[in-house]
Amino acid sequence: MKTIFICYLRPTLQCIHLLCILFRGNTITERIIEIEADTVKDARRKLNTNELIVLEELILCYGRVENIEASADTVEEAFTKAQGKVPAGAKIETQNIKIAPKRVTLQVQGDNEESAGKGKAEVIASVSLLTKGRRGFWGLGKTPNVYEVVIFQPAVVELRFRERAKIRVKVRGYLAEDLLQSIQEARQRNAHWTETLRFLNPKNDSEIQESLTKIRELNPNSALDTIEVCIENFCRKNEKANWQMIIREAHRQAALARARELREQEAKLRGLDVEVAEAFMFYTSIDWYEKHYVRRRWEPTGLPRGGYDEKPFPDESLRKIIRRYSTDREAFSKLERRIKEFNLYEHYIQLLSEVGQDETTATVEQKCTAAHKARKQR
Repeated sequence: MKTIFICYLRPTLQCIHLLCILFRGNTITERIIEIEADTVKDARRKLNTNELIVLEELILCYGRVENIEASADTVEEAFTKAQGKVPAGAKIETQNIKIAPKRVTLQVQGDNEESAGKGKAEVIASVSLLTKGRRGFWGLGKTPNVYEVVIFQPAVVELRFRERAKIRVKVRGYLAEDLLQSIQEARQRNAHWTETLRFLNPKNDSEIQESLTKIRELNPNSALDTIEVCIENFCRKNEKANWQMIIREAHRQAALARARELREQEAKLRGLDVEVAEAFMFYTSIDWYEKHYVRRRWEPTGLPRGGYDEKPFPDESLRKIIRRYSTDREAFSKLERRIKEFNLYEHYIQLLSEVGQDETTATVEQKCTAAHKARKQR
């Protein structure tokens, strides 16, 4: 009953996984949307948000600005004719009258009605004989016919229209729960880290790429676990937390965890240095716990002595920082000589072999640990 109560108060990542499966299904949620804008570039810019990932794109219309001319007997009819050529959904930006309609009567000489109207760019409304010419005699005294030609100039108009660009895209969410699904898919595929990066950075964001690389460096064995913990925390506080926020926070948490590990390791090693200094009588007194809350907490000091049979004068001005026997090979060499002086060398080698090491393979920390243990057991 106690275990059930704890689980109720503190939901685990498995609980969050189950909720995602129940409410969103076991596959990544995708949907189709259409975006309109003046240009394809503007349409794509609308999709560049912190909440969406574009998976596929189909350009339905590239968008354009075009002029259309039309002519008719009247301006109104010309505009109606031009508007009929505008694509559906396009927006008319300007309407101009290039040529207004007009009717002109001319007197033209010619042999017949066809020749009288020939060569006129305008529309010939009518051609009628006004004065009949004379044939003459042997070409003498010949006169051409005179025709009355009525010319009609139709109206010419111009429209400028803008057709908006339209793209159809397949998208998915770019929020915390979506990132969790990507992690699940990467786990299901047992993906290598290079492939996992594609799942975790589908937009190829340089900042996210750098953060993910650093998370991997700080925590190589459980980088995905670090991100999942951040997702759990964000889901409790903000369901709309986006992908970048989570990765950025995961990087920060990984850096804090690594710094904490380093501090703990430093404290552990300095503690081992103090124990070695005390056990092998490198110092007569050690100032360690008295400065527990001051800035130099991890720098214990003491009064050094030249050898274990030497009695130094208690001069406080001689106090020095205890050497780093567990990390500094030069300092360890002094400890190595003291091991032999105390006749502990064989037992020290035996303790190293018990952990599968020897003097050539063991780290300085392992050697210090074996030396201290040998001293305590004798």
